[in-house]
Amino acid sequence: MLQTMVPVRLVSELGASPATASAYFSAGGTGGILGAVVARRLAQRLGQNHSAWLCLLVTAPFALLTPLFDSAGRIWLAAGGYLLLWAGATASNVAQVSLRQQLCPPELLGRMNATMRFLLGRAMPLGALLGTVLGAAAGARVALWVGAVGLLLSCLPLLRLGVPADRQPA
Repeated sequence: MLQTMVPVRLVSELGASPATASAYFSAGGTGGILGAVVARRLAQRLGQNHSAWLCLLVTAPFALLTPLFDSAGRIWLAAGGYLLLWAGATASNVAQVSLRQQLCPPELLGRMNATMRFLLGRAMPLGALLGTVLGAAAGARVALWVGAVGLLLSCLPLLRLGVPADRQPA
């Protein structure tokens, strides 16, 4: 939802140049690289389980910076938040995939990976569709708020459920 509405907000509503919008998304790419670089060290320090949920939990609030920008000049604050959000999401993803591969029996790895790709990959178009519909009805900024708050709410079960201690595969 967020990625679908940012260009609409920036270019159509705030009059930013396509280069500014591209720079915003480049910040997210830079965050992804940063997250990939630090993922192993975080997992070694925190453990795979804790790294998988803590990275996302700590960086998800930075999504709130995106709907806050009200001029193209303030996009850099939101871009910094986007960088941190993607760093955390990438580090979390690396830890999650590594954990699943450690815990899954080798003969089921293909099925497990296919299932996860199906489940996670199918959510993205639905979020984009929801963002588009909401953006058309209420404006891109409202859709960005809903997306950011939705991301935060999706992290709440992590706080309530707790995370089991790291364990070695059987």
